[in-house]
Amino acid sequence: MHKILRHLITWKKLHDENHQLANAACDYVINLMLRELLECDSVAQARQRLAQAQAIGFGASSNIPCADAQGEVVSFELAPAGLAEWPAVEGVMTHTNHFLCDTLRPHQAVMGQSLSSAPRLAVASAHGARGPHDWHTLQQVLRDQSDGLLSICRHPDPALPPEQRVESVAGVIMNVTTRQWWIAPHVPSDVAFEPA
Repeated sequence: MHKILRHLITWKKLHDENHQLANAACDYVINLMLRELLECDSVAQARQRLAQAQAIGFGASSNIPCADAQGEVVSFELAPAGLAEWPAVEGVMTHTNHFLCDTLRPHQAVMGQSLSSAPRLAVASAHGARGPHDWHTLQQVLRDQSDGLLSICRHPDPALPPEQRVESVAGVIMNVTTRQWWIAPHVPSDVAFEPA
């Protein structure tokens, strides 16, 4: 954890001197945080490490889904405005690219309709409520194309310039009890889920 804190302190100093360069470094800091969380044995331990990092502050917003072998499932929402948790409902957690927690929702940046975060969350939540789920039904959820370019599984919109296209880059299914996971390493409807 001390490495992450050292990097966050460095980021804060850099932000005070050059906020544009500091913002470019945010992805690096988030990746350090993710790597640190992979070392945790439980959601409780991840929560503790995130709380320590929050004491310094987060330089960018992120959503970190987290689950452990004991069955605890939560999505941590991180932002310069703070840290919050979105809980699972009956073991199922759905989240997309916007804040869900009441404490962070007022800090959400306005998002264009092409990002489809809210419609994708509605579809994912509807699928989640239909449980129980197994490996096959989870694949179906991640391959959902029920709303065209606004679906859970997104192909890039060819009508948009390449730099504005949004698409699914992978689908991941995890069984945290057996510590197995599978990945579809591209748009999930186009490729198979393979053991990782």
